[in-house]
Amino acid sequence: MPEGAGPRANARRWMDWQLATLNGPSGEVMRLTVRTPPAEQDAAAIARAVDRLNAIWGRFEAAFGDGPFVAGDFSAGDIPVGVHAHRYFRYPMTRPDYPKLRAWYERLCARKPYADHVMAAPMPGEK
Repeated sequence: MPEGAGPRANARRWMDWQLATLNGPSGEVMRLTVRTPPAEQDAAAIARAVDRLNAIWGRFEAAFGDGPFVAGDFSAGDIPVGVHAHRYFRYPMTRPDYPKLRAWYERLCARKPYADHVMAAPMPGEK
């Protein structure tokens, strides 16, 4: 956790945001696209879920500050949101161009612990 009440609160804000806002729609896209066999997928439901998830990441893009990570420096706020970001960029879907999200994700990917523990984990159904 960062030092100081303000940075610590900001990191916690992102941790809470992923739990309260991002987790459900991200899981829905995973369930509809990755965990549902292709023959059983509902294209209209997938499109609605993808639109919701893209809109949520759009809010992330708009709220992301000027620092390299969600709370300025790398913090506990980056970890849970970063897991969702990795999934987001691997889902079989169309994504808008969110340059702040992409740059942040690339900074996470450059971190060895993220690569070793988040990026190495297979998506459901992968071996």
